[in-house]
Amino acid sequence: GAQWSIDLGSNYIDAMRTRAGQGTAPVTQRTESAWVFDLAARYRLNEHIELYSRVENLSGREYISSWRPAGTRPGRERSALLGVKLRF
Repeated sequence: GAQWSIDLGSNYIDAMRTRAGQGTAPVTQRTESAWVFDLAARYRLNEHIELYSRVENLSGREYISSWRPAGTRPGRERSALLGVKLRF
């Protein structure tokens, strides 16, 4: 029969230096820490059909993942995926 499944996941990205050195790094040579949450759901219609969805970076939090190479690199934006899994 029909069955729901919901999963909540999180990733913690710790602050880090982006250039070797000692002491407190200038703001352009470090990244800040961030929590990123993802949500996934599945709904099984029957033994052959399953619907699924996933939202990554659920809160849409903006963060810098790196400064190098070539300047600021943003972290993953909010994105969503929907699909159907068929079993034969």
